[in-house]
Amino acid sequence: MFGVTHVIAVDGYSGKIVGYTSMPVKNNITIYEDVYRSAVLKYGMWDQMRVDHGKEFFLCLYMQEKNEQYRNRREYQPYCQTTSIKNHRVERLWVEINNRLNFPIKRAIVQSVNENRIDLDDDIVKYCVSSLLLNLCRIGLKTVVESWNVHPIPGKGKPNELALLKAHTGDIPPELLPSGGDAADSYMNDIGSNLKLPRDFAPNPFQTEDDMLECENTLTMRYPNLQLLISACLNNNDKPLQDAVEYIIQITKNILSR
Repeated sequence: MFGVTHVIAVDGYSGKIVGYTSMPVKNNITIYEDVYRSAVLKYGMWDQMRVDHGKEFFLCLYMQEKNEQYRNRREYQPYCQTTSIKNHRVERLWVEINNRLNFPIKRAIVQSVNENRIDLDDDIVKYCVSSLLLNLCRIGLKTVVESWNVHPIPGKGKPNELALLKAHTGDIPPELLPSGGDAADSYMNDIGSNLKLPRDFAPNPFQTEDDMLECENTLTMRYPNLQLLISACLNNNDKPLQDAVEYIIQITKNILSR
């Protein structure tokens, strides 16, 4: 969605979202670092990891298999790849995330594109749109996750509370879950294949870090609370977000033209 994609991890027993991230383009290293590694360090090794057939999970699957002896129930395969529609627990969550975050934001941007207010064939525009929407979605996704984890599931209970009722993960020494970069090096040595580094949706147009910080600070002065832009979209008022997108594009072009 315009340079923003989400990945979430859900505990199959409790329904609790245990890890999540947003990034410009799906990336093995980012997903491992922000979702898999953070969840396993906090909660322990799950008996089985279930994903779809996307290549972006290769590093997570590699580490899950590499450390499989730390699972509680080793009669299961360490991971299972199925079609997306069969990843039942996590697929239900996308309805919630789409309705409360993705679709309202997408609607606003699509309208701006259709009205020729922004040109997504321009790399500067693509970078600006992705940059702003990433910041918005990281805020919005955190809100959705926190709300989901405390909401009551009919006939079961609240995910946060259910997660405390059953010890279903195995302890693993933290040193066996290295940083994303180190895990990628291990993958290359064992598998013989390089993993792509994280990248932006479009090339970063700024020549210096100071110019990028100036753009961010100027945007923050005008829009100190990005949550308000999300709330406006949820209430079918797309103009504040559309104006903010045009503003960051103009700021960026002004800085680059000096």
